[in-house]
Amino acid sequence: MICECPKVDLEKWDMREFRFRKKFFLHSKARLFFHKPMFLYNCMSKLYENAKIQGYEKGDFLLQKDGTFGGELLLDIKNPNESDSNLVVVENAHGFSKVHIGSLDDIPTSLDFLKDFVMKRGYETKGIYFWYLDCPSCIEDEKLRKTIIFAFV
Repeated sequence: MICECPKVDLEKWDMREFRFRKKFFLHSKARLFFHKPMFLYNCMSKLYENAKIQGYEKGDFLLQKDGTFGGELLLDIKNPNESDSNLVVVENAHGFSKVHIGSLDDIPTSLDFLKDFVMKRGYETKGIYFWYLDCPSCIEDEKLRKTIIFAFV
């Protein structure tokens, strides 16, 4: 597998407020087991291939929408065909992000911290998304995985 991991300045995303003015995402379903992705890298590869077939250039983000047993993968698209009904449009999104470095099993601790951070600022969390920054070819230690957690408000 060729590494397609994004090079991200983690400091820019840790405990930060963000806004997406208008972003287009190609999407697919994701199987989850108690919030943890199953077959994530296979799903990612298929989504990348689907984008390539449709002539889309992938953007910066590949987000996984949280859920107990089912979620969604959203691939940011740079050159969208705005009339494509297969694309999800996110407009005027507002939220906060937190960097998590560690095992996927430890994400709930970081997620609770982020939700508390959001609540203390007077907002209600409406959606949780994860941006996994590692792939199987570059994960050296499962305990050092990098994930950015997004809380949309």
